[in-house]
Amino acid sequence: MIFLFSTISAQAVLHPDIDNLIERMIVVESNGNNSAVGDRGRAKGCLQIQRGVIRDVNRYAGTSYKHNDAFNRGTAIKICKLYMKMYSEVYLDKTGKKPGLKELAYLWNGGPKAMRHPKYAHRVYWAKIRRVQL
Repeated sequence: MIFLFSTISAQAVLHPDIDNLIERMIVVESNGNNSAVGDRGRAKGCLQIQRGVIRDVNRYAGTSYKHNDAFNRGTAIKICKLYMKMYSEVYLDKTGKKPGLKELAYLWNGGPKAMRHPKYAHRVYWAKIRRVQL
């Protein structure tokens, strides 16, 4: 599993402005609150990470994150980047293109299907991201 992770992560290079995008997402998701709990307890931390994201990342990267690890900002950002790397590879395989910031935001907001089938909610999310002043 670790060999698979190193192979995939070398191919899946995230957008050069990913750190800026994630900082904006933190503002939109939790207003910067590392202790935030939302979606009736299903979303945790500054990035409002759900259990399914943790499962996907652990399977992909061979990590052993727990849902409560999302309350640590540094760990939440690592989880987010791993999730985006994983699905960036899927996007690249399916489209032949690297995802841009908008596609990565859609992915975070709506999961992997969101990049293929953006809905109104994802467009609203992207608009919120773009309005954030850092």
